[in-house]
Amino acid sequence: VTVQPKQVEMTAELPGRTSAYLIAEVRPQVGGIVQKRMFREGSNVRAGQALFQIDPALYQATLARAEANLTALQLRAERLKELVEDKADIQLLPRPFLESSENPMLPWELW
Repeated sequence: VTVQPKQVEMTAELPGRTSAYLIAEVRPQVGGIVQKRMFREGSNVRAGQALFQIDPALYQATLARAEANLTALQLRAERLKELVEDKADIQLLPRPFLESSENPMLPWELW
């Protein structure tokens, strides 16, 4: 047996962990039930791009309620304006209406 020098590649397998050098967190700006994810995991997204489609029912109901409240307040404001223009006695107005927290407009603010 003859021994001769020879180059041998040495390798070692060691356990380890890696972490991404760039991380992006996706946080919702509104609440709701997610209906659809509009991006693929790992794909590039642009600023302002829609990422999720949420159920609009909650927001449509809130909008409808706000529009109904607005209409009711506008009708009350018109009625109060008519009473003031007709020089009606302010004491004739229903007390609960004048003191209601739902009524943001007092009669003297309607002119």
